[in-house]
Amino acid sequence: MAQVQLLSKRLTVEFNPSSRVELFDVTTKDQHSYLGVKLDSVLPNGSQQEFRTDLAKLEEAARQAKEYVESQEQGQRFGGVGDVLIRMSREFGEVVIDLAQKARDGSGEWQTARIQGDHLASTLHQGKELERELGLDKRWFVLVDSLSVEKKDGRIVGTVIKSFDDEEKAYEHLGKSSGLALYSVPQAREGRRGESVELWDHASLRESRKHESRSVDKHLERVEFHRGRMSENYVVARWNDVATEPEVGMRAQWEGASHTYDGEPQDFKAGPTAGRDRGRQDDEMYVLIERGEGRWSRGRIAAVSPFREEMVAQHAAQRELSQERQQQNRHDQEVQKAITRDWEQQSFKMDRSQHSQGYTP
Repeated sequence: MAQVQLLSKRLTVEFNPSSRVELFDVTTKDQHSYLGVKLDSVLPNGSQQEFRTDLAKLEEAARQAKEYVESQEQGQRFGGVGDVLIRMSREFGEVVIDLAQKARDGSGEWQTARIQGDHLASTLHQGKELERELGLDKRWFVLVDSLSVEKKDGRIVGTVIKSFDDEEKAYEHLGKSSGLALYSVPQAREGRRGESVELWDHASLRESRKHESRSVDKHLERVEFHRGRMSENYVVARWNDVATEPEVGMRAQWEGASHTYDGEPQDFKAGPTAGRDRGRQDDEMYVLIERGEGRWSRGRIAAVSPFREEMVAQHAAQRELSQERQQQNRHDQEVQKAITRDWEQQSFKMDRSQHSQGYTP
């Protein structure tokens, strides 16, 4: 039987000498509080392992474990939540959950933990009770910038636009705006505009009530397709002219909708600016077009390849180079302003009013 001990915002549950869980209040630098979890376990090789996570991820691990139990599946099943990998198996009639994640210190070391399925369910129940007792059980529904979703350091993240304490209010705002997506997992904190929120790949994003939800990883694929297709200075397009071969330096134009009728992203079609003979060639070709000035969909071909991935990679390299140039320009402007300001204040070490026209001592 588990031994439970509550010590000022910290709950310790010891299931047996080789399995202990601690639940405790965590407050971040920005005064956000949530329930942290520490699992201490003895691994099959006899070594002791500490594994830290939060109650939200533990709740998702418990949900996946419950599905595994109900399925009556006898073999192993793999899952995950965020950067936490989950393996579920049956050993001597007991469901066992193995958790693994990369250490947060950047060492590349793996942290692992092992806990029985019924112990995990019990921990979650007591964690929920402690969460309510500490007043940490409020949840927020988060709208993110639909095109901000990206993968960073092994995690999928998005940029928060607004948070609501009621799901209906979130849907109302979603219906009035474009370019937003509602994340399916309620959050324990009110995300502020511009902050990053981790998006679990198994969860979903919904861009409106009339559209079906998409899994986060599927949404990420769509965003990466869009990001690889067009930027401020470049466009990737499929060559769509049967009479002309694309060449670097050739003037070209692109056309077509960015999405199909059912909302799936698609490539633009490109061809020469004059004398077009629209149609797909026997061998597919893709072009990277440097966009010209003005509102017209015209520019000059910067690269050609039979492989779309190669054009997307070159596009990404050009986009990164452009961002570096913009950062350098901003830095140069700031330096120039500082130099000018210092010169005005320190030149000749006298008041500038002394140089005004008609000055007499």
